[in-house]
Amino acid sequence: TPLSAAILYAANLGNERLPIQSRSVFQKKLMSRLEALEAQVSDILMYARSGEQSVKVLDAVDIVEDVTASVVSVVERAGAKLESNLGERPMTILGNVTALNGAIGNLVTNAVEAGAKNVKIVLEADPHNVMISVENDGPKIDADVAKRIFEPFYTTKSNGTGLGLAVVAAVAKVHQGNIK
Repeated sequence: TPLSAAILYAANLGNERLPIQSRSVFQKKLMSRLEALEAQVSDILMYARSGEQSVKVLDAVDIVEDVTASVVSVVERAGAKLESNLGERPMTILGNVTALNGAIGNLVTNAVEAGAKNVKIVLEADPHNVMISVENDGPKIDADVAKRIFEPFYTTKSNGTGLGLAVVAAVAKVHQGNIK
């Protein structure tokens, strides 16, 4: 779907008689569809590679700060707010920075797309574990849907791939964690 829309918008940009204002509108729509396509491809690759992640020692605070910076435009476009409670440095974990960034970013994006206006990322640590929570005030997930949300290719979105939360679950598993 995003590729078809991108092709349509790009074709319209090729029309020499198109007014400048319309060009700007089509350019923004094209970029939006290309960003959606990039996210879908990223999810597919992340899911396919979930069992073969290279890991290193990381600071979980750095990861959440990176995610916050990368999702700010999505959050602002939705008229939502994102805050974080990061705890103290260092919050050392062994992990894959790309996978963790993608997983946390997916959770924030899903919350905003579902209608959340307030999203909060919380980091908590004890001597053996780090817990990353993404809390939001969006609508609750129906019990029937909640049973299936981590299944690959299951989606309730008309334009979703059903891989976002499956990727999150795979990333949690690879990092010897769990998701609920």
